[in-house]
Amino acid sequence: MGCAASTHATPESESIQSRPKDAPPAAAMKQSTAESVPNPEPQPVDESKPAPAPQEESQNSNPPTRMPDGPPVKYPPFINATLYPPCKEMMDKYRSEQSAGNSPHKKLELEFIYGAGVKGVQGNLLYMNSDATCLIYPAAATNVVFNIREHTQKTLRVHNDDITCIAQHPKNKDIFASGQTGKDDYVVVWDSKEMKELARLNTAKAFNPGGVLDLTFNPSNPSQLAVVGGTDHECKIQVWDWENGKELALATVTQKETHALAWSPEGEIVWMGDGQIKFIEFDGTSLDVHTGILGDKGKRQRFLSIDFSPSGDALIGTESGMIYRFKKRRLVTKKRAHKGTVRSICSTSDGFISAGKDGTVKAWRYGAFEGDAYQVQDDFDEEDFDDEEADADSISIIKNYVLGDYTRSVTVNLAESHAYVFEADGDVLELDLFSGNTRHLLYGHNGARSELWGLDVSQNPEKPYFCTAGDDGRVLIFSYETKKLLGQLALRKTELRGVALSPDAKELAATSTDGDLYIASVDDVISSYVGKVQKIDTDDKTDLEVKVVKYSPDGKYLAVGSHDTAIHIYSVGEGYKEIATLKDHSAVILGLDWSKDSKFLRSVCAAKELLFWNGAPSFERDTMAADNAGIEWATETCIFTWGVRGMWDPSYNDASDINACDVDFNSDTLAFADDLGKLNIARYPTMTDSVPVDQYTGHCSHLTRCRFSADGKYLFSTGGADLCTFQWKVEDK
Repeated sequence: MGCAASTHATPESESIQSRPKDAPPAAAMKQSTAESVPNPEPQPVDESKPAPAPQEESQNSNPPTRMPDGPPVKYPPFINATLYPPCKEMMDKYRSEQSAGNSPHKKLELEFIYGAGVKGVQGNLLYMNSDATCLIYPAAATNVVFNIREHTQKTLRVHNDDITCIAQHPKNKDIFASGQTGKDDYVVVWDSKEMKELARLNTAKAFNPGGVLDLTFNPSNPSQLAVVGGTDHECKIQVWDWENGKELALATVTQKETHALAWSPEGEIVWMGDGQIKFIEFDGTSLDVHTGILGDKGKRQRFLSIDFSPSGDALIGTESGMIYRFKKRRLVTKKRAHKGTVRSICSTSDGFISAGKDGTVKAWRYGAFEGDAYQVQDDFDEEDFDDEEADADSISIIKNYVLGDYTRSVTVNLAESHAYVFEADGDVLELDLFSGNTRHLLYGHNGARSELWGLDVSQNPEKPYFCTAGDDGRVLIFSYETKKLLGQLALRKTELRGVALSPDAKELAATSTDGDLYIASVDDVISSYVGKVQKIDTDDKTDLEVKVVKYSPDGKYLAVGSHDTAIHIYSVGEGYKEIATLKDHSAVILGLDWSKDSKFLRSVCAAKELLFWNGAPSFERDTMAADNAGIEWATETCIFTWGVRGMWDPSYNDASDINACDVDFNSDTLAFADDLGKLNIARYPTMTDSVPVDQYTGHCSHLTRCRFSADGKYLFSTGGADLCTFQWKVEDK
């Protein structure tokens, strides 16, 4: 069981896949919102036949009232929706421009990931490489090597689902192992210098359906790797000779939830979970599991982090904020470390650093000592400490750093007296251990049950910005040139689902799950770093979720598509006063586009309706706009337009499997984001089925949005559940 050292291709080539034309339907990664239907054959448009009379409108659909040039056809043929094709002139225009049979002439290179895999990751998730220049951590299904000084990233995309854990080789600090969840889970051992896969271990047979939960190298024999996985009902542990791809032992640990795993210098593997600690002996071929003894001193609770003292005692961080010290599998003493869960413990040369839910980081030293390397700050009462004789394994706090936010993981660079802290909100900080000063290195969205749907990119070439809005109530504005945060809005207790930048990138609009609309000055947000926001009164308009929001190209209007099936039009110059409501859709609004001259709109909804509208002053339904070949659309983000028909490959189950699309008109490149975690690239326009598509991996959840930069040099994608934004560089093949 297992596999030998990998000889896979480079990460870039692995993560680009050509979509097979006859691929079977694949299961979506989130629950579909529409029923899947049989795949009927497409009905050809016979222009020689007389046009049929318009169908009578039903209560649940709004077909065009114009006379079509041909019979209604399925769009796409396998989706349960019937739409009239455009007029002959428009169809001829699409046919003359379409690129059927031609593979994409652009390729993507992943340049930077904003955010990280904080959600669902067990154990420690932040490490430093051998020369202390880079931080290593997981983001979605991607391993990231972040250069601190240069603010650049290298990425390795060899996983196809959530990375749940990562461990560092005890001797070669540039080698790491990472494990993933899913029904086909596996572990990859990889080199962070060469950015290549060294070995792949097939753990699915042992852990299915739960996947890998945590892993650890043997410090005495680093060719051995312990891996724990499975479900809450059956947790198992494997030991591998990873260099030879050989499984050495397998045993059941417990029926409790797993939180961390570590291999002691003394040879025992320590498992930590809900209410239990297990000490596991490994003799080279078998595993013997023993339960840790809490005695009268201990309390059953969640055990989440671990380090080892100079003599090999286990120091275990608890949910209550205590650090338990185990000697020979028995709790011997405890000390109060944090006023909340101890989430991370990281070794230093003479002690360790702990990070807690209370928003503090604390430096500790082993043994009795006089004086200290840092400034001593004791904020604990005597009753928080057990009486114990000072010995080589006793611990004393030497510095308390108050950061404010829940600290999730920590690693150290002692040569420069710096610690690096992963906060639960997805941000990474650099902490000066002498001064206590901090600086933000990375920003991201957060939330155990949050999703990320809001994305927009400045169309003003002089302002290379993009912004994201998430369920954590934050709008983050980044420069895609420097890859650094420019400013943010923080709307507490608000779940944001949509965001839009005005054409000049001077204002932004954000929308929420409660139907609220917020407006802010981008310049104010950037200059103050945390901007002020104006809430537009929508209480008498809608209280339902709004994901779709877009400014008109002339900057005069803001269109907001709601789950109430209506599109609300606001006049920017009148203080965002609502001036029109477009109500002909039958279901949730999924997307909308303005024409370049701001005189027309088109929109799509979950009922697969593609509708057209006049702009100001009437803002009325226009049943003839689809036939106007002279209309130039500013964007192509409606997923049911005829120019993007070919992206609907039969491998998708239904019309909810593609969440977003965008087109770079300069290079005739179509990008679309799907529920299968893929970012797809094709030529534009395309009307035929099963067009050649290149697929890019790296996200680990349904993709929610994708958007090109104004010059078409960059493409951005957001993962709904992984909370990450990927910045891709668009290059010629």
